[in-house]
Amino acid sequence: MIVLVGLAGAAGALTRWQLDAVLTRVLPQAWRPLSILLINVLGSGLLGVLAGHSAPVPVIAGAGFLGAFTTFSTAFVDVLRLLLARRRAAAVLYGAATLALSVAAAAAGCALGGW
Repeated sequence: MIVLVGLAGAAGALTRWQLDAVLTRVLPQAWRPLSILLINVLGSGLLGVLAGHSAPVPVIAGAGFLGAFTTFSTAFVDVLRLLLARRRAAAVLYGAATLALSVAAAAAGCALGGW
């Protein structure tokens, strides 16, 4: 189980890195933090879907893949970068949107997953 969670975590981190790279190229410069927001919301929704399933699926896919796929630490580094750039309103909006949308996505995922 430990090896499977580790491999799933590696796959999740690589998937996040690649998706972030693609989104960063597509989004305008000022909107680039949205790539991590979108990834976190997607991952939260998918984790919500898994929440109602029995082990080992949530452990491997949830803690492993989606745990590494989502990256709230990066999201809040983006908040700090916005603050340091004196974009206070954008920082507050981004931080609040990350929390609110991720919770809403997790709730929707739980509903879809039958939990």
